[in-house]
Parts: sequence; C-alpha cells; structure tokens
Amino acid sequence: MAAHARPLHPYYYLVLLLIMLLPLAAAAESSYETKSLDPGLVVMTLPEPVSGPESLAFDGRGGGPYSGVSDGRILRWQGRLRGWTDFAYNSKHKSVAICSPEKKLVVPESVCGRPLGLQFHRRSGDLYVADAYLGLLRVPARGGLAEVVAAEAGGVPFNFLNGLDVDQRTGDVYFTDSSTTFRRSDYQLVVALGDATGRLLRYDWRARRVAVLHGELSYPNGVAVSADGTHVVVAHTALCELRRYWVRGARAGTSEPFAELPGYPDNVRPDGSGGYWVALSGGGGGGDAAPPTVAVRVSREGNVTEALDGFSFVSVSEVAERGGALWLGDDCSSGEDEEAGEILSQFKVFKRKLKTGDVGSLDDFVLEKRNRKPTEFIEIEGEGDETPYEESYEDESVEEVGSDGELIKKRDCYRRFDATNPSCPFEIGMKFTGKREFKEAMVRYCLRERKVIKYLKDDDSRVRVKCDWAHCPWVCLCSKNSRTESWQVATLVDEHTCPQEETISMLQLRGLLKSMRNSYCQTLVETLCR
Repeated sequence: MAAHARPLHPYYYLVLLLIMLLPLAAAAESSYETKSLDPGLVVMTLPEPVSGPESLAFDGRGGGPYSGVSDGRILRWQGRLRGWTDFAYNSKHKSVAICSPEKKLVVPESVCGRPLGLQFHRRSGDLYVADAYLGLLRVPARGGLAEVVAAEAGGVPFNFLNGLDVDQRTGDVYFTDSSTTFRRSDYQLVVALGDATGRLLRYDWRARRVAVLHGELSYPNGVAVSADGTHVVVAHTALCELRRYWVRGARAGTSEPFAELPGYPDNVRPDGSGGYWVALSGGGGGGDAAPPTVAVRVSREGNVTEALDGFSFVSVSEVAERGGALWLGDDCSSGEDEEAGEILSQFKVFKRKLKTGDVGSLDDFVLEKRNRKPTEFIEIEGEGDETPYEESYEDESVEEVGSDGELIKKRDCYRRFDATNPSCPFEIGMKFTGKREFKEAMVRYCLRERKVIKYLKDDDSRVRVKCDWAHCPWVCLCSKNSRTESWQVATLVDEHTCPQEETISMLQLRGLLKSMRNSYCQTLVETLCR
C-alpha cells in the first residue's frame, strides 16, 4: 500500500477499477516505452460509500474481477447488467453493528477490517486474502464467511498484512507483514523512520502452518510468485526497488536485488511473459507538467521495459494483465494516503542531501512548512478545574457523600477513549486511563490530521495543548479526576482555522514523543535522532 499526493476528485469516491481496453504490444527488452492510460479508459464504479480496490483477482473460470473494499468486504464484478455483488464478508460484519453493509456507513478500517492483497488457488477455488487488521483469511469457492486461517507467525502476531500471491503448483500462499511495529494507519512512519521490521511469510495450506521466510525487511509490500515457482519477487516501498527471494532449489533461503524503480512500488503481478507489472506512486514524469508514471513493466531479467503514464487524479495500487487488457486497482480509502507520497518523496530527497552534507542531521527534515507565523497564545475563558460528570454505567461508578451523610454511588456517562480506533474523535468528558494514554492519543491525532500542537501546561493533574499556529482556536485540556483516578477532557475547542497543508517536522514530532516519557516513544525518539 503506497500512495502519492493527489488533489481531491469525484472519482475517488466512485472509481474502483480502471481498464485499458487496447491491447499492449510487447516491448523490446532494450527499450523503455511509455504509454498513456488515456486511450480506451473505462471507469467501473462501486456502490457508495465504499472505495479503495487495493488488489484484484480472477477465479479459475475467468470470472471477476474480485476486489476488497474499504468496509472489509470482497466484491465480485458480474458485468454491466448486474454490476458489483457481495462475494465474501468477515466475522465483524455479523458481530459489529456499524460494519453491516446495510447501514452504508463509512467506518474505520481497524473496526471492520481492510482486505489488501488477494489471490485464488485455482485448483481448490479458495480465495486467500491478506487483511491488514484481521490476518490471513480464506474464502471458500462459493463465497460467504471468510475464515481466519492464521493470525501470527513465530509467536509474533500479524500487524500489517499487505501483499499476497499463491503458487498454483503447490497451493502455498506467500504474503507480507509490512511492519511488526506500525499498523496500516501509521504506514507513513514505516518510511519516515526507516522501519525494518517487516516479514515475508509462507502459508502451507496442507499443514495449516505459517513459516517466516525472511525478517527485518524494509517495508515489504506486494509479492508475486515467479513463473517457475523458484522465487518470489517482493516490492520494497521505501527502497524503491524489487527484490528476489529464492524459495526452491539450491539458492532457497537467499535473496538479491532484482530491479530499481522510478517510484514507490505497491503491488506486483506477473505479466504472463515471465515479467511483472508494478504499480507505482510518486513516479516522476518527464518534467513538472508531465503526467506521473503510475506503473512499469519489468522483464524477467529485472529491466524496466515499459511505463504507463496516468493522470494527476489517478492513484494506481495494482496492475493485472488479462486477455490483452490491463486492469488497474485504485487504493483511495484513506485521507492519510494523500500525505504518504509527500513524505516518501521528500524523505528520499532529504537522505540524498544528508549524504552530500547539504543538511546536518535528521532534525533538519521538515515537511512542507509553508507561511509559518509566530505563535501567539489565545486565552480560553471558562476553563474550570473540575471535569463534569453525569449518571451512566455501573462499571464506571464513583462514590460521593450526600447531604444526609449517606454514601451515594453515582455513575459517569462519558465515553472512554478507544485506543484501537485510529480515528477516534475527541469529545468533552472523554475518559483516558491516564496522562500517558492521552499524550499518545495526541501524537496520533497530530500524525493523522497533519497538525502541529504545543503543550501549554503539563503537570501531575492537567495537560493542556493548543494548535501551534497563530490565532487558530483549537485547544484541549485533559485533567485528572480525583474521584475516579481517570483523566477526562474538560475543555475542547475542536476547530482548526490553520491551513490544511500544514505538516509536522521531525523535530516537532520528536518533541511530542519526548514529552510522553515512555519506552515505546523513547524508541521512536532514538530512531529519529540517529
């Protein structure tokens, strides 16, 4: 899953798959042919409000394509008359009310699941799915409920499953866990911090066992099994390269660089001729006005032989060649994707400057700090010391002494912060287990919303934070309640008037993390300061 910066466009809510109907002539091995997506482009739209066809697959009878979408379901294309129909769902669609497709809600991926890579085992008809949050799933040939066949490997739970392919000879499933530190919602940190905790894995469907083939990998993303089954090709997004991992024969267990790419790779798919199609983001054209390169064809020798140019509003996550046509997937399910290309591109330029001595340290890395003004403090009136309470749930009760001296049990009604939901909004009265959880939530908020905040107050009983832009009214106060020992939001002005393109510098992020004073964030700080 890689993406590049792009302006908002109506297609982002409608476009699922893009088809180039014109056959592509085979490119000579020595040439680098560039073609445009413009001729024969056909748009296939999804039912609202879902989006984001990260990957696609065709069944053994040629039916499809099938694609995972943003609400966790797998959809099947059944032609222009029937359109998209449900093929598979996961357990969350039955057990979690907001995940029900009938509600047509835009829900957080971490709640209902997010299918990324997927592929059929044609002999059995089973569809295997790498769900970024739920694990490795298997859908029977008839469709229906997706079964979780694996959720960990080597005693380490899956954290960010991504690419997937199936060896049709053996039925083995090869897939990637992009990071054991960061989840999909924080994928920009995988690149910016140089995280190398990813894994290449293999699922033996007969033994129902997962083996870790390689660990400590830098952002492993898409994966494709070679035509002869001796190796798999893996896209390393942060490194802008393909790498070949040998899985059979005398070289099994070894790996080697395979191809350097003109952009950040996402999914990889065989082209039917021994080579591969690689979807790209952040791929440069011939100049500032040139269309971006959204995909390349790589030969079996590892040479780029063909490039596809797209449009500024097209983000390609996968390219599959079938019947003389190219089918393109578009992963546009997260607003965070708009920032990823900027982070990746600027970080790559920064690393080059670091090597040449043009910048001194990682602290000099700043992302698009535009028109910065001096910070001014705006006092918010009516900020009380006490946090309001009302009656609520039995397990959240507090005890007070009434006017007659009797002990009264009261219950507070305020919602507890959900750390498993990356987009959980703040609200007045929201409860946190302690100051540490609140500060962790603040860091995630800054990363998600691309805002810079500063601490105005930070002591044993209160933490007050404010947007670091002059005159922006956003402010939040979280204070400790002596009756429950929990922390709650007492003041919240949830409005930003600062420019939306404001982003966080690594130096500012380091300051936020240091203020949290816990081992997890100190590890991030140490990584940032290297």
